[in-house]
Amino acid sequence: MVKKSLAILSSVGAMALSSGCGGGLGDFGGGEMTILDAAAIYESNQDIIMSIRGLYPGPFEGFFRVPNRDPTKQTRENKAFVKQLRQHFPLEYIDFFPMGDTKRDEIDVVLTKFGANTRWSLVSLVYTGIPLPQPEEGANMAVFDACDQRSIEWLDLNTGRKRAEVFCQLNENWYAYQRFE
Repeated sequence: MVKKSLAILSSVGAMALSSGCGGGLGDFGGGEMTILDAAAIYESNQDIIMSIRGLYPGPFEGFFRVPNRDPTKQTRENKAFVKQLRQHFPLEYIDFFPMGDTKRDEIDVVLTKFGANTRWSLVSLVYTGIPLPQPEEGANMAVFDACDQRSIEWLDLNTGRKRAEVFCQLNENWYAYQRFE
């Protein structure tokens, strides 16, 4: 536990030192965020985002969230970590959970959720311990090998009455993600 606390504090300190290097909140303000914005956030903050996996290496035995849903279970280290991340990019929360029976982990860095004047949407960065396969036919889901206009066009064509979700690959383990419900 002490080792993890020191790692989190060390990471927070490193983020503080790099805070003048761009990628701050102002770069993505205004309007509703898209999967391409998530990809840009990743590109501008790769070291910080990749440090999340270093601080929470897994394997995960069950689901947990940072910040914790129960404020009484929130740790000082996690509060500092989330506060520092939010100085670099918008962040709602981070979910950590095992990927079913694969013995691999998934991390979902939720950047934004919106839906007041539109269908409900979520935009995030997703770490997976294994590459995502192509979805089954009719799943109303797509996985692209790169983050470009194809993902936006696919969402425009496939967002209707049912859930539509799209992933675009950022590197071997990280994806930008957007879904509409």
